[in-house]
Amino acid sequence: MAERLMTEAEALASLKFQDALQTATPKVFVTPAMIAINVLVFILMAASGVSLFEPTTDSLIRWGADFAPITMHGEWWRVVSSTFVHIGLIHILMNMYVLFAVGRLTERLYGNAGFAVLYILSGIGGSLLSLVCHPATVSAGASGAVFGAYGGLVAFVLLQSDSVPGHTVNALLKSASIFVGINLFYGLTQEGVDVAAHIGGIVTGFIVGGFLSQPLLAPSEVRMRRAAVVGFSGLAAVMAGALGFPAPAAAQGDWMRATMSSPSIQVGSSDRVYYSGSATKENAESLGKALQADGFFQNKGAEVLLSKGGAGAAVSWRVKDSAWNDEHYLSLLDDFGHEIAAGVGSTPFTIRIYDSGGREKQIAVK
Repeated sequence: MAERLMTEAEALASLKFQDALQTATPKVFVTPAMIAINVLVFILMAASGVSLFEPTTDSLIRWGADFAPITMHGEWWRVVSSTFVHIGLIHILMNMYVLFAVGRLTERLYGNAGFAVLYILSGIGGSLLSLVCHPATVSAGASGAVFGAYGGLVAFVLLQSDSVPGHTVNALLKSASIFVGINLFYGLTQEGVDVAAHIGGIVTGFIVGGFLSQPLLAPSEVRMRRAAVVGFSGLAAVMAGALGFPAPAAAQGDWMRATMSSPSIQVGSSDRVYYSGSATKENAESLGKALQADGFFQNKGAEVLLSKGGAGAAVSWRVKDSAWNDEHYLSLLDDFGHEIAAGVGSTPFTIRIYDSGGREKQIAVK
């Protein structure tokens, strides 16, 4: 009998809570809007030729992904744009499913404006921590913002427990703990998962949620005013903090900017030569043939930048970190340069190689 009475009491409390949610936020539209924007960006990427399952890092960067050597040298808008770019179909399906599941409830708890602030600031928080922890990694995805929605959910039920039935608090905290625990464990045991973005997002969401949190039935104008104050304060804090970040080497970012803004020609099925400055398409085609004949191009997606200007000609590419300090590899570059010199035009010219952290080495080919 006691169990039945408790169940009935819980059911009544749940109904009252649902009514309060509907009254506090009659319409949920920020969550579906965020999902729609993410999906639209993904469709546009696919329509432009970006792979549905294995997009290249260069294509991700062109669409706004986060990459420290570029982001931290002036393109700070990427901490926002990267949260709407996804690394393949599976990635976006997983993120949008979770956002649909948690976003609607969190939006009702904070109101439309409050949730928009929470979502955007959480995404930025995830992007910033990713930049600091993985400066050599190209990162993208809504994961930080989605984790932030969970962080905000936890903050609300802890700080406004009077607005949420006790059994609902327990259920929400349990489901949030399971989601976060499983995803953090998966991220720590699998390659290619940006755990820093997840942690940055959930911590930011919890902090922002703490500032946004008000009783569920607080007047809408009060919630709007709080959202505006927290939003502007959060953006100001982000801008102030960004100025203190130690920026990584700009060299690879310069190389990426050059390839993003330069025309290119395809060699074989997947290799590519970009050309900039006074270099022409014919120059690029000549270099591509030389690289193909020498075995540098093997239809594996290699990319080279040919640039010509007042400082002379240069051929640039990225190398694995294992080759960066490999004296044997470096000793071969001069001979390699002479083998492709006809494709460049003539000697002298410069070979520039970049490691994953953006460091540059130059080899003069005379």
